Amino acid sequence: MLKKIKFTEIEKEDWDFYIDSINIYSPHYSSWLIEYYIKFGNITNLSYILLDGTTCLAVVPLALSSKYLSFGQTYCPSPFVNKNLKESYRRKLYKYIFEDIDDCIKNAGIQRYLFSTHPFQGFNAQKKYLDLNNYFELIKYATTTKIVNTLILDLSKTKDQLNNGLSKYHRKNIKKVENKKVRFRIINSNNSLEDINKTFYDYKNEHLNSAGKITRPDETWEHMKNCIMNDKADLFFIEKDNVRISYLFCGKNKYFAFGWSQVNIDKFEKEFMPRHYLEWMAIQYYKEQKINFYELGERYYDIIKNEYSEKELSISYFKEKFGSPTYPRAYFVKV
Repeated sequence: MLKKIKFTEIEKEDWDFYIDSINIYSPHYSSWLIEYYIKFGNITNLSYILLDGTTCLAVVPLALSSKYLSFGQTYCPSPFVNKNLKESYRRKLYKYIFEDIDDCIKNAGIQRYLFSTHPFQGFNAQKKYLDLNNYFELIKYATTTKIVNTLILDLSKTKDQLNNGLSKYHRKNIKKVENKKVRFRIINSNNSLEDINKTFYDYKNEHLNSAGKITRPDETWEHMKNCIMNDKADLFFIEKDNVRISYLFCGKNKYFAFGWSQVNIDKFEKEFMPRHYLEWMAIQYYKEQKINFYELGERYYDIIKNEYSEKELSISYFKEKFGSPTYPRAYFVKV
């Protein structure tokens, strides 16, 4: 008999144990990233797992915001049913889950359900590759579908292979920063609480100064700092003569790392162009740590006028120059 266990009814460690048990390793399903999503305010966490006895069959990250089933502006990670189950049974479970989601939409009186798939959820831990088998199987439940390219570096490549993948422009700027004798530093769970607090406060303050406004609730910043302490994130920075000039905050788990948030100190940006070097050093660090893949971010294109801002287009073009192949990420809307 199927039993629904809500995220709010179990310990975070148990949630993560269950999702590991069905071989889903994407950080987007983890307790710490779901908790981050819900800290943006006015979001009700409806996430749950499906059990048959003590065996986990499926995980459903789900939340209710003002108008949609979503984590605010963030799409819900798609429901995930154990790939080792018989295909006919998997389809039956997906039907059950989406009927439940239909009831949520009806009962909440909202307009639609926003959900997305990510290549990380297809990770094969034994063979260490991204398996996109059945990747678009949920398209039959969607009213509309949008596909975006996601830039993901395979860190099993040699250093020479990764270096050769860099654009001439990136390689030139990385070398330029190296010649300025900057220092690359890492703040992680091995640092003292005092060092974490001080460095994270400086990073947060520079982020606010650069944006010129509050970009996210304080609760999300506090959660990001806790992720460092719990070994779910690293804060990288580079400095020149003990003056910090750029920060990069990355999330991670055993297999994946991803660029989460970055900020340059404005007065140094033109002289150093530090993002090239900082992210490149972070990539090298994660390779040394035996992380399998590093996500740079999404690649946008100026096809539909005003779909993306000039800043979004510029950043995604910049990320492409690290030499990453593209993987599909699907965004679904169910009305």
